[in-house]
Amino acid sequence: MNGTRVLTQAIDAKTIAGYAILDDVTGHPILVLQITMPRDIYNEGIATVQYVMASLFLAGTLFGGVSIVIMEKTIFSRMSKLEADVFDIGAKGNFSSRLSLPGNDELTKLAELINKMLASLEESEKQLREAKRVAAIGETAAMVGHDLRNPLQAIIGAAFLLRTLESDLSEKGKTVLNTVEEAIQRADKIIRDLVEYSTDLHLELSTSDAKSLIDESLASTKIPENIHILNQTSAQPKVEVDVEKMRRVLLNLLQNAVDAMPNGGTLTIRNTESNDNLQLSIADTGEGIRDEILSTIWNPLITTKAKGMGYGLPIVKRFVEAHGGSVRVETQVGKGSTFTVSLPIKGAANTSNKSQIENAAAMIPS
Repeated sequence: MNGTRVLTQAIDAKTIAGYAILDDVTGHPILVLQITMPRDIYNEGIATVQYVMASLFLAGTLFGGVSIVIMEKTIFSRMSKLEADVFDIGAKGNFSSRLSLPGNDELTKLAELINKMLASLEESEKQLREAKRVAAIGETAAMVGHDLRNPLQAIIGAAFLLRTLESDLSEKGKTVLNTVEEAIQRADKIIRDLVEYSTDLHLELSTSDAKSLIDESLASTKIPENIHILNQTSAQPKVEVDVEKMRRVLLNLLQNAVDAMPNGGTLTIRNTESNDNLQLSIADTGEGIRDEILSTIWNPLITTKAKGMGYGLPIVKRFVEAHGGSVRVETQVGKGSTFTVSLPIKGAANTSNKSQIENAAAMIPS
């Protein structure tokens, strides 16, 4: 059967036939041989392909479903929550709220960026409210200070006239006159605080030093006998300051230190030089400042004293910052407080209230 031609033909999907021509001994074809058999291998191949296709489809469907569920839980639902929280914050205008989105992906990073933006907006809102409040206080202070100045001058004149007639007064009258004069001094200080806080600042710079400023301020401060003064200031370095305004700053700080030690103590004053700045510190061993008050001491109309209106420290801060400096406080309840004034040695950075406002505006995030 060498060289015998064999032909195959599919009869149907399940059967295949093979044909061969048989020759006789002389080489002439004498017979056509037909063989039929089932197409088992073909059918198994078809079944295998169908199974694989069905498996792939099922696996793809399952994978797609699982992916949608995972994306719903990890992306879509979190995006919806993020959108809803941001919309709620925007609708309420509550910049103190923060987004909470656990995880470590891009959405979490986006939430963190939004939280930083909210913190910046919250701080800007606080600064704006404070600026409006301070402006309103300034306008009121200027009006009240102006209106009180004239009647106070009349009272001062009357007290002076009574003082010239002191020899004709009884002991009780003299006591009343002393009380009136003390009240006049307190009222005058309040009015001066109101005016100084509300008017524009114009610095008249001259060369001075910590020792001169402190010595002059101490001479104008009433120090009780139970308070020990430790003055360690020196005449170096020199600074360019408005002497009158800096004396006002130091008088306020010294008086506050004295008031903080009603039972006596030690008042330590020293100066150092650091980073081209004069650091002048005034430390007391008094009562210290409670935490709930500490954050408000630089605000006007905040005071724990029975006398005064709470303009002392705001004026200190305003005058120091007008010189391009800063003031800070370190305190411990029951052990005392240290106020440190930092002034640039090379002169003042600001000479008017206008420049102060411009600097403050530049600090507010856009």
